[in-house]
Amino acid sequence: MCLSKLLVATLTIVSCLGLPTEHKFSRHYELDNYSFDDYLKESGKSYDGKEYDTRSKIFKNNLAKIKTHNALEKSWKMGVNRFTDMSDNELKSSFGADKRALYTTTKQPTSVLKGSTKSLPSSIDWRDVENAVSAVKDQGQCGSCWAFAATATIESHVSLNTGILTEISPQELVSCMPNDDSCGGTGGCYGATAELAFDYLAEYGLPELWTYGYLPEVYWNSYTGTNGACLRDQAYVRGSAKQLVAPRAVTGSGYVLLPRNDYDELMNAIATIGPIAVNVDASNWHSYESGVFFGCPQEDVDINHVVTLVGYGTDSDSGEDYWLVRNSWSPEFGELGYIRIARSAGYCGMDYHNGDGVGCSYDPTNVTVCGMCGILYDSSYPIGASLW
Repeated sequence: MCLSKLLVATLTIVSCLGLPTEHKFSRHYELDNYSFDDYLKESGKSYDGKEYDTRSKIFKNNLAKIKTHNALEKSWKMGVNRFTDMSDNELKSSFGADKRALYTTTKQPTSVLKGSTKSLPSSIDWRDVENAVSAVKDQGQCGSCWAFAATATIESHVSLNTGILTEISPQELVSCMPNDDSCGGTGGCYGATAELAFDYLAEYGLPELWTYGYLPEVYWNSYTGTNGACLRDQAYVRGSAKQLVAPRAVTGSGYVLLPRNDYDELMNAIATIGPIAVNVDASNWHSYESGVFFGCPQEDVDINHVVTLVGYGTDSDSGEDYWLVRNSWSPEFGELGYIRIARSAGYCGMDYHNGDGVGCSYDPTNVTVCGMCGILYDSSYPIGASLW
């Protein structure tokens, strides 16, 4: 029964791995006469009665915001996507839900600074390194961003250390990883942290994606409320021997937590070490389509999402510096699953919601966070990542 369940899950996740050859939704310059019925055709969604009316109202309000923003000729464009007819409560499930803490206090921030940022390349994109970055995934309506950011970062570091890109399972982290201290939430679809995932990797290892796929009921967690059963220790008999259902594929030895709010440290780490798991305020990301994003406030920041930083650069059209960020909202989001965030030192403000995702329950409620969307505040990467 577990094997057949795994097969269904594997087929489910495989269906959303491939990069689209063209955009599923109309682009920002094609929205002049765009209607809700056009949106339903492109999205494949269908509603009846009162729900049709409710969704149509949400869609029309969001479409108006999109058009107003795009008329301002800013450095980034808004567009329609699968989030355009969703309620605020539904959008919250695309973050790390119900967070109350972020990192284990046993690990102190570690400097990796190797020199001035002036000596670094003008741009870095780890996707340009063969087999260094896997395909963008989709966390669905589960607050498992932390698991997807952690596994994406682990995959890259295993590849950089061994030359082999192995796609690994976020599902095991969601179903099995303990979170006794409620770090980043209460666990599973209700929040945790990349740092805890890196510690889990060191203790238990992780299996490949194809052996432990993302479960359909977990993908729809905001409707089903499940984290899925933990299969880590389950085995089956083959011949005269027992074999694990999800055998270990990769391991690690811990993680490095970079100094907080330090632009130079993050620049040096992403340029010289590899992809980095970073924590951000993604509250205003849902309508992002393309360009360099400046849409986060400087004050009253709410860090609520974990993503993977894979590079940096300067936009050739606008001249704006950016961070290149991999999201976990499918390749249909933004620039084929990526978003470019405005890059600079400073832009510091207060996060008055530290309990939402970037502090333990015994930490201060208010903290200073820097960088657009608070991207400089908390960043980490695994060490010793290798094949099992």
